[in-house]
This record gives sequence, C-alpha cells and structure tokens, in this order.
Amino acid sequence: MDKGCRRVHYQRLLIQGPGSQYFEVHPPNDDDLEVVPVNGETAWARVGEAMAKAWERVEKRAISTIQAGERDEVNPWVERTQWLPYLVGMD
Repeated sequence: MDKGCRRVHYQRLLIQGPGSQYFEVHPPNDDDLEVVPVNGETAWARVGEAMAKAWERVEKRAISTIQAGERDEVNPWVERTQWLPYLVGMD
C-alpha cells in the first residue's frame, strides 16, 4: 500500500458541476507562518516594509527594461532598422 499510495492534502473549489474536482494543496511549513500583528503601528510598519520591497523590485525592473526613448537616445543602428517600437518593454 505504501508504494502505490501517499497521503496528500487536498481541496475542492466547486462543490458540484463542471470543474468540480479535488486538487492537491501543499500544507504550510512552520517557516511560512507569519504572525499577524495586533498593534496598529506594527501592522502599518509591516505594510511599509512590504511596500518598500515591492518598490525596490519595480525600480530594478525599470532599470533592466527597455523604455521608449527620445530620438537622440537611440543607437543609430536601432534608429536605422526601426527596432525601437519592438524593443519597448523588453529586458
């Protein structure tokens, strides 16, 4: 029995009808559990930290993503081949 079966955690999203099926979910690890602060100032501090981390990710992505530039910012070869519109938004 141990070779053909294993215990899993599962969940069902819809009770009946099309799409009603069970799917596996992973149980949370002890490391994944976060204590939710009860104090308002502590909660806002955590929100501020999360926002700062998210903003850092946005800034890093903006640096590595090709932006629509002025005509004088474009490499002459890119200008000649008209590739700038196709490169906008790419890393």
